[in-house]
Amino acid sequence: MVLLEDNVAVHCNGRGERAAWGELVSVGGLGPEQNATLYLAISEILEEKLNIPKSCIYLRFEDVKVWVVHLILCRWAIYLLLVCSLKPLPP
Repeated sequence: MVLLEDNVAVHCNGRGERAAWGELVSVGGLGPEQNATLYLAISEILEEKLNIPKSCIYLRFEDVKVWVVHLILCRWAIYLLLVCSLKPLPP
């Protein structure tokens, strides 16, 4: 999923240059080598297409463990069942 927001006040080096902030979250599979490869590819696209200098591109990488995702989904399902009083769909 990609979400782009325009006209957001993000500045680089205090000079008002165009900048980009991004977060990449993966369920397993991210590591230092993958992060470096992804950063290079994404920063080249942002520099070429949006004129954002590579020095003003900030990317945050997070590798979420599978069990954390399952826990979040289970809690969300319990919330929907209890709080929203959802009934199971008929077979």
